[in-house]
Amino acid sequence: MAEWIDGIKYEGSCVVDADPRITRARIKAGTRVIGAHAFYSCQKLISVRLPDSVTAIEEYAFARCYNLASIRMSPNTAFIGKDAFQCCKSLSAVKLPVNITKISKGAFFGCCWLKSLVLPRGITAIEESAFGSCCSLKSIVIPDGVVSLGQYTFKNCSDLTEIILPSSLTDIEAECFADCKSLTSVELPDSLRIIGDGTFKNCCGLRSIKFPDGLSRMGREAFADCTGLQTVCLPPRLNIIPEKCFSGCSSLSSLSVPPSITGIEAGAFADCQQLKNAVVPDSVASMGNNAFRSCALENAPWQQDGLTYWHNVLIGAEPGIETADIRPGTAAISSVAFSGCLRLVRVTVPDSVAEIGNSAFKNCPKLSEVVLPGRITEIAESAF
Repeated sequence: MAEWIDGIKYEGSCVVDADPRITRARIKAGTRVIGAHAFYSCQKLISVRLPDSVTAIEEYAFARCYNLASIRMSPNTAFIGKDAFQCCKSLSAVKLPVNITKISKGAFFGCCWLKSLVLPRGITAIEESAFGSCCSLKSIVIPDGVVSLGQYTFKNCSDLTEIILPSSLTDIEAECFADCKSLTSVELPDSLRIIGDGTFKNCCGLRSIKFPDGLSRMGREAFADCTGLQTVCLPPRLNIIPEKCFSGCSSLSSLSVPPSITGIEAGAFADCQQLKNAVVPDSVASMGNNAFRSCALENAPWQQDGLTYWHNVLIGAEPGIETADIRPGTAAISSVAFSGCLRLVRVTVPDSVAEIGNSAFKNCPKLSEVVLPGRITEIAESAF
């Protein structure tokens, strides 16, 4: 049977609803569960005190309680549901119970005044967006036992300066630390094997990063637009540098690619405007379109007159190029090689070229003359 006490509705040992005008909530002894959406959008709620009997806080229980500034947790709570405290914008500190083993999806997303947080040692999983947009959070220690960090977990924690990762961590998922603009350095544990898509994207304060030797995979745009990143020493077990992985790292000045690398994908180092020295071994069998576009490379044998070649294939051109005389011996012009070259007027193609790929000359509005040899066997339908 339901009953209302001090603006809170109970059904048995569960809180199921609350008066939206409530300002302080003292949950009665014996309550075991704070039900889903129980205090959802109680925007006048300032403080909450949970009795020791509470073992679970269900999804959205306190979501959008914008003025909730303090909560006394039960030491016996073992479960906090997804988005339980989403957008509790006034919450500045949280002490989680020791029995918690998982931080659910979006549990503290958008708690923009959360500055202090201690994760209990028993935590083994931190799910997607758990602390996303906690833009006042300055430091966090991930306890041993956590194997994976979910996607967007700390995305847009713009004041985060320190993150300590555990020796158990093997996988950091997509955009986990994206837009953490105050993060200056990260020590990745030796256990780490995978860095997901855009994991550190737009961490513009990041100056250096040391990769563990066992790292075997990085996702596309993993470090894109890390404008403060100055040096990169890639790990020996990495085989592919993925698409746009370090694109826009405008302070990156030197690069040494290890012999384990067999492929550098499209735009991997595009717009690294300070990159002057790059050592790329012969083990690299393929290089994607515009892998080093708009870099300041000096003495790179694969670049000539604003054009980039790899294994007799023309793979890219500098965006400001006006005329292009493709060097003899080139066998093909790859897809999007000249795409977006807005000033390009004339191109001379040597007799050795047999193939022109998709969108090779897409969006070249001033291109008025292309001298083609008779030997070409394939011109993609959308090449021009």
